[in-house]
Amino acid sequence: VRSPFRGGSDLQVRELVNATKRRLQTEGKCGRSDHAILAMAYHEWSISGRKRDFAARNGLNHQALEEMTQLRRQFSDALQSSGFTTTSSARNTGGARPGDQLQGIALWRVVRAVVAAALYPNVIKVVRPTQRYHQTASGAVATDGEAKEL
Repeated sequence: VRSPFRGGSDLQVRELVNATKRRLQTEGKCGRSDHAILAMAYHEWSISGRKRDFAARNGLNHQALEEMTQLRRQFSDALQSSGFTTTSSARNTGGARPGDQLQGIALWRVVRAVVAAALYPNVIKVVRPTQRYHQTASGAVATDGEAKEL
């Protein structure tokens, strides 16, 4: 899904988007996290009465937000089928404040799993030393590497 914040070279649109982000940071108390700002923008859009007008007034792309709604439903269904949420909380995805569907331990299990999956390739990289062999009477035999080489 592309970013719901409208982009482009139009200076007025960029200023509108930046003003919306600053407002969300202040009112939503979400700090400087792009993800939290995105969640707050989605939340405000989802509870607004006239979604298209709200998107236009705040420099948001209505179609991208609709796509996010579909993805939220799919993700909610996947969480429910995996046992992370109950049926009632999994279905209550529209308009709920970010984080309301999952509470307590289940929330942190999901957060940890998502962060670990997202960062796994960047957390650690094991560079194994090149395999060395030594000659014996019956042929070449691989030698074990030393721990300090790993």
